[in-house]
Amino acid sequence: MEGDKKVVEGSVGESTAWRCGQYKITNHGGDLEIWQVMSDEYAPEPKGARLEFDAHGEPERLTFFQPRDIELRIPFTSLAVGVRLGGWQPWKQVAS
Repeated sequence: MEGDKKVVEGSVGESTAWRCGQYKITNHGGDLEIWQVMSDEYAPEPKGARLEFDAHGEPERLTFFQPRDIELRIPFTSLAVGVRLGGWQPWKQVAS
């Protein structure tokens, strides 16, 4: 059927991944991670979000991946090491 949207199931490591258009969705514990297909936590501008659920399986919050790059310089040399510290930052909260 030409023009129909498709969901393709595959795997990433040990977890199942679904490809939905330009997004890939994976289970992360009890949460869902959503990434653009050509992006991951190592991309120059990562585009990922995590839908987190509470103990009852209800959506609780939506977070986005926001890396912080730092550069460590070695004193008295011209050497430097780049380090990426990643983390999930709050984005949206379920209304009470």
